[in-house]
Amino acid sequence: MARSYEPFHYAKTVTTPSTAVQIRTTRTMCEGGALVIAKKVGGENTGNIFIGPSGEDQGVRETAPLAPGGSISLPACDLSDFWLDADTAGDGVTILAMN
Repeated sequence: MARSYEPFHYAKTVTTPSTAVQIRTTRTMCEGGALVIAKKVGGENTGNIFIGPSGEDQGVRETAPLAPGGSISLPACDLSDFWLDADTAGDGVTILAMN
């Protein structure tokens, strides 16, 4: 029998640029993968977003930036393994995922 996935969405905002924040602080498995969109809730981002597997800001900023409205697809993952930073305070991401 094929596994069925339950969709969910989540949003995360960066309050202080150059201070990485964990996307989820609790284990959040996305066995069906996740789409991370550089778009804050209620509006458009004004600067780049950075997503990486390290809580150190330098490690996050070594990844390719996501321009406002850009997106990245993550394979099956735990969202608590990823960190987020932004060029502009108040920018963030919207995540559509399947678990």
